Amino acid sequence: MSFIQKPTLSQLEATPSVTPQPTSTSTLIINNPEDEQIVTNKTMTVSGTTQPNVFVVIANNDHQFLTTADGSGNFSLQIELEAGSNVIQVHSIDEEGKTTSQERTVIFTTASTETEGSTATASASPKASAKP
Repeated sequence: MSFIQKPTLSQLEATPSVTPQPTSTSTLIINNPEDEQIVTNKTMTVSGTTQPNVFVVIANNDHQFLTTADGSGNFSLQIELEAGSNVIQVHSIDEEGKTTSQERTVIFTTASTETEGSTATASASPKASAKP
């Protein structure tokens, strides 16, 4: 005759087994441009900070540019804007291939953005000199 031994209470207590998931320590801060910024210059510098020495991809509408953050994590790249709305996406890619992204929309216009109260200094009548 064989007996089955019942487990003790300590054998029944489960020890939770949690496998830690790698967390991304990637940060991406865009210093320039501000979101929804309206500009009148065709070129703009996109700058910010991320992890040191990682790749940074800056995409503007259909154009992509590649740069690398310096040893302090700073990056800066001058891009050309298209007339109207420009959706600027910035992606930092760390050595493990993890991507952190931010997006800004910039409006490029050639229209004057002067505020009310500015005055023009043009002369109303041309100066002419006539000799008799």
